[in-house]
Amino acid sequence: MEKGYDNTAQMVQALQNGEIDMIAGINKSSQYSSELKFSTKSMDVMKVMVKSNSKNANDALKGCMVQIDGEDYSDLQTEATKIITTDSLVESLNDIEGLKADFTVSDYYSVYYYTQEQGFEHLDITPISGDNNLCFAFAKGCDTRLISVCNKVLYSIPDENKQIMLDESMKSEHQRITVKRFIEANTIPSLIAVSAFFAIIIILVVIVARQRSKIARIDALTGLHNRYGIRKNMKQLCDKKHYPMVVSILDFDNFKSVNDTLGHLGGDEALKLLANTMKQVFGNKVVLGRYGGDEFAIGLCEKDIKATEEKFKELVTCMDRPFVFEEKEVDLSISVGAVIVEEDVPYDDLFKAADDALYAVKEKGKNNYRMEYYKNMKDNQKQAEA
Repeated sequence: MEKGYDNTAQMVQALQNGEIDMIAGINKSSQYSSELKFSTKSMDVMKVMVKSNSKNANDALKGCMVQIDGEDYSDLQTEATKIITTDSLVESLNDIEGLKADFTVSDYYSVYYYTQEQGFEHLDITPISGDNNLCFAFAKGCDTRLISVCNKVLYSIPDENKQIMLDESMKSEHQRITVKRFIEANTIPSLIAVSAFFAIIIILVVIVARQRSKIARIDALTGLHNRYGIRKNMKQLCDKKHYPMVVSILDFDNFKSVNDTLGHLGGDEALKLLANTMKQVFGNKVVLGRYGGDEFAIGLCEKDIKATEEKFKELVTCMDRPFVFEEKEVDLSISVGAVIVEEDVPYDDLFKAADDALYAVKEKGKNNYRMEYYKNMKDNQKQAEA
């Protein structure tokens, strides 16, 4: 008989009762952390607010919050005038679609999955926090060898490969499988067959990824490449060996004060402004990405270094401006560190050099850019060490 679970509480209870062997996709900082054992990180997930598209974000946050029974979002409840509970995310989304509630909070990929599956048409999704690490969860009394094998498998799979699995799995719409049902239908009868366990873990990673991704290498907030997309496209750029090549890292100056003054929704709007300005200045034939938080990256092959320098100068100038969000104003500015390479250099070394250039800008007052040849930077470092 097939049996499903509507929420985390039910899955945790089933795990403790021995009905299933593990839960795929749970945060170590959840309210169940003291009751479970966890694997190492399996993937990242973004927390989002879901509201009706007929309401603006601030009004929704001050209205009625619907949450899954047993889930804890105490950091947001202070803004809600009323809280109602449901047994599942689908019920919560139904209540918002039907205007019985104003907003809920969940992870981006689950919301996307159920929105597509159920055909919701009147929901808005707004990022409200950074990435959270998801893990596999096990009962407190489980054999620790099970967790050890799981960790070895997760460590052996690079983050980029997990994203590739996700890409491939999202191409097929023939089957809609939930992780909770897969686990229940395929409980592991023995720890002896390690090779079989490896296969199951990999399948679980693919299924979790299928539920939890719309576009694996795109940042949901800005539409630029995320850290995985940056790495993939920068490596492709390096492989072309079309020198000179420029790699840069940039971020806001004092972004914490932007968030403190405007709130996280205002901070998100500032991030989107920077992303759009990068697109306007550099166009769509270069690698543009948001590495995480307020840190962005740019990569391009360009023989005219002077023209590239002018673009960095233009970007810094455009972002040196006041920014108003909901009648509150802050002054924005950015700093840019860029490195010019004319020979084959390892990917990680390029980013380290660009980061060093960014640090030099910060030390000299911020709100500026710095471009250096990679070879000159290395020569200067050697002379300083001599």
